[in-house]
Amino acid sequence: MKNKFDCDVVIVGGGLVGSTLAYTLSKLSLKIILIENADPENLEQPGFDSRSTAISKGSQKILSGIGIWEAIEDKTESINSIHISEQKHFGISRILSSEEGVGALGYTVESRFLGKTLWDKIKQVDNVNFFAPASLIDASFNNNYAEVSIKSKDYKKVLKTKVVIAADGVNSRVREILKIDYKKDFYSQRAIVANCRTELPHCGQAFERFSPSGPLAMLPLSDERVGIVWTLPEKKAEEFLNLEDQFFISKLQESFGRRLGEIKKIGKRFSYPLFRMRSSKIIDKRSVIIGSAAVHLHPVAAQGFNLALRDIASLAEIFSESKNNDIGSEIVLNYYQRWRKNDQSKVSFLTHSLIKIFGLESRILSFMRGISLIGFDILPGTKKIFSRHMMGLSGKMSRLARGLPLVDDNNKL
Repeated sequence: MKNKFDCDVVIVGGGLVGSTLAYTLSKLSLKIILIENADPENLEQPGFDSRSTAISKGSQKILSGIGIWEAIEDKTESINSIHISEQKHFGISRILSSEEGVGALGYTVESRFLGKTLWDKIKQVDNVNFFAPASLIDASFNNNYAEVSIKSKDYKKVLKTKVVIAADGVNSRVREILKIDYKKDFYSQRAIVANCRTELPHCGQAFERFSPSGPLAMLPLSDERVGIVWTLPEKKAEEFLNLEDQFFISKLQESFGRRLGEIKKIGKRFSYPLFRMRSSKIIDKRSVIIGSAAVHLHPVAAQGFNLALRDIASLAEIFSESKNNDIGSEIVLNYYQRWRKNDQSKVSFLTHSLIKIFGLESRILSFMRGISLIGFDILPGTKKIFSRHMMGLSGKMSRLARGLPLVDDNNKL
């Protein structure tokens, strides 16, 4: 190409998704620029109230393949089993790491610690430059290149690049500039998230407890904490959010039961609205939409970040195989879309269906759900298919997810 580029890739958004992508692509012979609204120097130190991210087994392999896992492993907590039940109804199911032939079904890690680790790594590589804090003003795209305009309090810049990657979340500015449509499904629910301490040690157990008002997830965290993600109708969530600690704990105990004994302590509570968002396209001219900018999910089954990691691993692999090094060309981006669209659609449908099915109040449906949970528990074939998918170990898997190096010089697009 005769065009003089400032870089090969501009990534808009430097959260967990964008920073993971930047560090993954740094393994290739590409020049990368990362644009982030927030100042990465202001990442807080982890504490009792720190939010955590669930990492599936497949995601752990991806992070290991790019050299991040070894830096965070000591701060992770293993998920060794998942207990699934429905409040006030019979039928339970358990997924065990020992039955699935893996050391752990997944892991949890404090989001702030993971984010800081990624940014520390990015600062050490020569082919990633970043502008943070800085924001995207505008962008233009043609057959040969893309241009993005950015600004901060000190400067304005225009950058020419081969491809722009939107990792800027559900309210993506890149998607807005591209005029890409999207669909939203509103659940009329909010999630309350908090950390707590329980009488009994969690021993690596995770719980997913369904009720008509929404699921309650309890996840094992480090330092013998338990993370809760409690889905409630909007008005009830607002009411519970404002309860004094002892009254909130009593409501939580009533919903969860005493599987971990008495709930002893609750940390700071946060809340956010729940909806599903699906972008009508995940590629456009010289642009790719990944993570929550492409598909935003209900938190049930904790698939959001794991789905994004599969986006990242697939995109990096495709870029590594680009024969003429034009990573923003139509043939390269179409290949990415064909690879990722099916997985994104399946996970979106699955999480949405779980909320709808378990949200319907009916004696007959409750009975059928109980039978289904029992059947799921005793039919190993069905459980294995579901478990492998939730662990990110099914379908077309990237080299990283299979535990292989990112680059395969013998395979070029």
